[in-house]
Amino acid sequence: MEPYLSLTVHFIDMDFNMKTKCLQTSFFPGDHTGQNIAAGLKQALATWDLEESKLVCITTDNDAYVILAAELNGWMRLQCFGHRLHLAIERAMKDHRIERAVGVCKQVVSTFSFSWKKKRELKKAQIDLKLPDHSLKTECPTRWGSRQAMVSRVLEQQKAIARVLSQDRGTRHLIPSWQDIDVLEAINKTLGPLVEFTDALSGEKYEAAVMGTPVGNTEVADDGASNQKKRKKGLSSFFKAPHSTAPGAEHARQLDQAIAFELQAYFQAGTLDTEEDPLGWWKLSWNLFRNHVLLSHFEIVWDSGLLVFIYFL
Repeated sequence: MEPYLSLTVHFIDMDFNMKTKCLQTSFFPGDHTGQNIAAGLKQALATWDLEESKLVCITTDNDAYVILAAELNGWMRLQCFGHRLHLAIERAMKDHRIERAVGVCKQVVSTFSFSWKKKRELKKAQIDLKLPDHSLKTECPTRWGSRQAMVSRVLEQQKAIARVLSQDRGTRHLIPSWQDIDVLEAINKTLGPLVEFTDALSGEKYEAAVMGTPVGNTEVADDGASNQKKRKKGLSSFFKAPHSTAPGAEHARQLDQAIAFELQAYFQAGTLDTEEDPLGWWKLSWNLFRNHVLLSHFEIVWDSGLLVFIYFL
């Protein structure tokens, strides 16, 4: 395996369209230290006559040497939220029941991948059981969402898989137990929405770092099977308030708007000195932020490198 360094730029053209271009993928034989990576990135910009003064930020993973390279160059670094979400998911998957069930999945997929006879029998079982004519999927550790895709496909084809494996003494032990199926269903239910969210984060036709009007961020994907256009969820759709005509819906929207104005005023109020009592400040200012004082307290949770503000009503 040869070491390479790729440089991709994201920019907005004169018509305010998001553009992405991979400028180069160059051979990088030196040690991947922070100093060498920093120099390599500077050289790449110079090769394309790109001015550092126009660089807004650089998006990277959590590799220590890449972080150091950004610091050495004095570039603002934007952490890749999708990568951090993937790491958080991987940490959450570290449970012996999950590891066993996923391990069974991998063995099943591997068995069918390396046996054309098993694939043939799977096709027959799919026809008999009226299941979709789908192949099993393999998990790729570096591909986000591949585990959920593998689990979802095994669950879809579990009856056909059990029929084929039961016909061979050497593979009967690979049939997932009901305990494994329960765990796999829980994994699929949990990871499904996160896969959609990660997919939206990976969009290249809209700005994924910010949400809000007027960014509509909806991509249109081509469905090759039917030649029809189908809408793909954009990032803002996960944060869009649902519209409702139920009684009280208008009041709820007005309350949301009032809270939004209060929150904007709160952020513009200035920074409180660390020696001052925040409760004292709230005592003097609660009339200005009546909706916010309805929040009894908040906690700051640091988990898997993610800073999360959780409010309790």
